[in-house]
Amino acid sequence: MSTELQLLSLLLLLSHGKKPGITSEELREIFLSNEEDESHLQDLLNTLQDKLKEIGLQLKYIPSERRWVIAVNDLGSSLVPSFLGDRSVTATLAVILALILEKGAPIEREELNFLKEKMGEEQLRRNLKILEENGYIGIEKNIITLKSRTIYEVDLDDFRKKIMEIK
Repeated sequence: MSTELQLLSLLLLLSHGKKPGITSEELREIFLSNEEDESHLQDLLNTLQDKLKEIGLQLKYIPSERRWVIAVNDLGSSLVPSFLGDRSVTATLAVILALILEKGAPIEREELNFLKEKMGEEQLRRNLKILEENGYIGIEKNIITLKSRTIYEVDLDDFRKKIMEIK
């Protein structure tokens, strides 16, 4: 692996403040000299992507954050992360994602009352606690928001498409 590729890997893994990864602008500043064009940068990204696939990782662009990150390959080919076989936690996250994407804004906890009827108050409370403790959601004053871990681990565009197919 070339020195440039090693540096690029390191930069993608490093955190810039609270946001992991690197922006396209930062990549251009670091890796393109005046005489080089965008194809040089694209070649570096393609080579890195190939190397990452070999170890079960992928180079992923997060449009909402405008950042490149290194992520686990396909997250087990599911739309949302699996929680050690606990389908109710995974389902709770999927419902929260669908509601927030549909609304385009954070949701109120009361919007999950239909889940309480299906799984019980205690189970819903437990699921929300697991999601919050693992950095997928934030809950403040009964308002539920998505945290950066969800944005980085879930392909929100693909999730949105799958939800639209179901409707």
